[in-house]
Amino acid sequence: MSYSDEFDYMYEFLKRTQKSRKYMDFPDWHNFEKLSMLAAVNEHRAELSREPRSLADIERVEQMASGHIDYTKKFALYCAELIHTDEVRP
Repeated sequence: MSYSDEFDYMYEFLKRTQKSRKYMDFPDWHNFEKLSMLAAVNEHRAELSREPRSLADIERVEQMASGHIDYTKKFALYCAELIHTDEVRP
């Protein structure tokens, strides 16, 4: 999968995951989204024979995206970067 395809996948995956917000209270939906993104990132990393990322990695990039008007796109972008790189920079 190309980097662009990874971003598209992660963005669509996160948007689908965010639809669950209406069925959960905070912080449950917030934790669910982070754990879902962790699973998706690590599934793709495994396909590339790369070591899994930690929840702390996901939380770090989620914090980098927090406050942006395009939070969902930023979070998906940073997660896509986590698939291919060891360091994500804003």
